[in-house]
Amino acid sequence: MYFLHPLFLAGLAAAAVPLLVHLLRHRRVNKVRFSTLSFLRLLHKKHSLRIRIDQMLLLLTRILLAAALAVLFAQPFFTLPELTFLNSGPRHVICLLDNSGSMTLRTSADRLLYGQAVAGLARLAAGLTSREALTVIALAPRARVVFRGKQEDLDLSDLPSVHPGSGDLEGALRLAEATFLEKPGSDRIVAVFSDFSEMDVPALGAPGARLLLFPLQAEGASNLAVGPISLDAEQVSVGEPVTLRVPVSSHGAPFQGQVSLNVGGKVLDRRFLPPGVGQTQLIFVTRFNRPGTHSIVVEAGEDSLEGDNRSHTIVDVVEQRRVQIITGRPLLGGEGVRDPLFFLRRGLGHATLNVSNGPENLEGTALIVLLRPDLLAPEEGSELVAHVKNGGNLIAFIPPDEVDPEAANRSLFSGMGVLKLGKKVEAAARWSGPGLASPGAFVDPRFWQGVTSSARFLIEPGAAYRSAGVRAQFEDGTPAVYVSSLGRGSLAVVNAGMGLSGSDLPLHPIFPIFLNRLAAWSPERLRTYTVGEEIHFAVPLEEFGASFQVLSPGDRVSSLSPIRRGRSLVLPFSDTSRVGTYRLDRTRGDSRDSQHFIVAWPEEESTLTYPSEEELRRLLPSAALSGDAGLASETGRLPVTVSDLLLSLVVLLMLFECWLVFDLERQISRTIEDVAHA
Repeated sequence: MYFLHPLFLAGLAAAAVPLLVHLLRHRRVNKVRFSTLSFLRLLHKKHSLRIRIDQMLLLLTRILLAAALAVLFAQPFFTLPELTFLNSGPRHVICLLDNSGSMTLRTSADRLLYGQAVAGLARLAAGLTSREALTVIALAPRARVVFRGKQEDLDLSDLPSVHPGSGDLEGALRLAEATFLEKPGSDRIVAVFSDFSEMDVPALGAPGARLLLFPLQAEGASNLAVGPISLDAEQVSVGEPVTLRVPVSSHGAPFQGQVSLNVGGKVLDRRFLPPGVGQTQLIFVTRFNRPGTHSIVVEAGEDSLEGDNRSHTIVDVVEQRRVQIITGRPLLGGEGVRDPLFFLRRGLGHATLNVSNGPENLEGTALIVLLRPDLLAPEEGSELVAHVKNGGNLIAFIPPDEVDPEAANRSLFSGMGVLKLGKKVEAAARWSGPGLASPGAFVDPRFWQGVTSSARFLIEPGAAYRSAGVRAQFEDGTPAVYVSSLGRGSLAVVNAGMGLSGSDLPLHPIFPIFLNRLAAWSPERLRTYTVGEEIHFAVPLEEFGASFQVLSPGDRVSSLSPIRRGRSLVLPFSDTSRVGTYRLDRTRGDSRDSQHFIVAWPEEESTLTYPSEEELRRLLPSAALSGDAGLASETGRLPVTVSDLLLSLVVLLMLFECWLVFDLERQISRTIEDVAHA
């Protein structure tokens, strides 16, 4: 317990005033015997006891009255849950309303969980009085106050609908704490209406308020969630096979699910999953007979949660990929094999190869293969860096027996800033790759196990070096394959030659797969965002005068305006409420550049993993659950507060003091009358 206005407790000193007056009035006097008045002793014994009792009660009443007035003005505030109903200030109830995507789950009665949450909120608000404040905070797509006022002003139709994004619990708790600070004397209550799916439940204790939990669950619900689609290549040529890997997970009650592959509005393949499949990965293989950008959709059948039933991606199909091989010098036959480019032709069989000594006509080139970076002129290296930053792909092979590392650093790598070549190491070493679960996994790491190099260069990190870009390494940890994003494009450095000199990589079956992956990989080609997320696209300063539009699913067009932040420009885009494929168009003069991106359902909203009531009690032992006994009247409250009790006590003490004064005067009058008659 504490006091809202503790300075008024100084008034407790006034409680000593009646005691001091009482002590001063009862001073000692000298007793003198007077024989003629001795007969009054009997009358004195008859009335003095009653008068003394009244005097002591009057003294005690006045002390209590002064103390009660001081405590009344100081306003005590109770923190114990058992006594909070006595607090003098009105209750401030904050309701955290979970309107995230998982609340669209339908129960066995075909009723949304969100509808149950709104109904529970209405019942709680109906139990509040006009003295009490009500605040409703919605969690998705970001925490925000949707109502603040008295319960009679709450209109349920003004509450937000379910948003497919995840709930912002952290932001909601910050808003709740700030709202409580506006009324420090109020009794704090936080009521949470949620399914508590993937929620950080222990964080709910942060506001320092009394917690009421209303957990909602869909009994008998079944859900089949389709995860993001991964491709072995996002750019392929006509007739080239494309492998799609799609994670699918089943939650809730077992049921037979169906997953179909849809390309260009046509169903090409359909799979049936047995009940209780849990988590699995489906593999689809398809080909494209015409060039262009093709939309791919993997879709599950109807279930209790429809938002996570679809996953999207796109594939860029070209007539034939154009690859430029830059040798830096004329190639001579007899280097390793009769055809110096034999292994490159084998690995890039679906591409058109253009061989040259230096960069030329790079527009429309899907991949640049650089065999000798040390033979480039500085201006040629700058041209390649600019091409990569604008969305191109570059593979630089570093043959340890031929390349001058200092010249390669000056001509190319210093301009990129991601790495530089160090000294040469003359020692045989095996290759190894990261695990498949690692973000650095580029191909199956088991394929690297049969690759050995007789020599290599040490690679030193540059200003923009990232260790996550190492796709394969030697036994001593030296990077063997380093892949990095650079602007809108990608750079790959292979610490080996593309022929037989120094490494047997070209002889390994991984070599064609590796080349095709790099030819189709670009970090800016396709990105995935979460539904409801606000996106900020980076824009070069020279594109300030360009026009930008986003084409959303359903052919909705949104115009964007760049905002300057320091030395860069950003394009804010927040209309991501629909799952699907989006396209950002940049138009500047007669040129137009398009960039696709994916908006996907948040994976945590699909799990249907709910904490049990026992787990909620364990995590939040001080919280009250809707199933607890007596919680049905939780919104009710005693009409009397501690201030009301103190005020009533003051009034009673004043009335009692008046009665004691009257009774004391009456006793003294009777004593005088008896003396007069005597």
